[in-house]
Amino acid sequence: MASPFPKAPRVAQPASRTLALTVATARGVHRIPAGTTKNLPLGLLSRDVGVVTRDPGGRFLAGTWGGGAYESANGTDWTELAIDARDVWCFAFGPDGATYAGVEPA
Repeated sequence: MASPFPKAPRVAQPASRTLALTVATARGVHRIPAGTTKNLPLGLLSRDVGVVTRDPGGRFLAGTWGGGAYESANGTDWTELAIDARDVWCFAFGPDGATYAGVEPA
């Protein structure tokens, strides 16, 4: 039976691209480079970060428990975003380029 979902397009990755896992922790945003177990702190180290993601343009977004939301172009220099809620659970991106945040209180 064929899947009702379209296949995702394949995107060629540059050979020089280094893969890493970027994670949200109770002590900020950290990166673990591929092939290692080394934990590299990136930023927001005094914040309880519940979610970190990248938008389609490559910008990092981080949501915290009690500290609002932040953005970063490089993953290390963070700027607080002006939103009314302090607890940010998730981010989603619309086809028009809009960014949405799941927050508490809603």
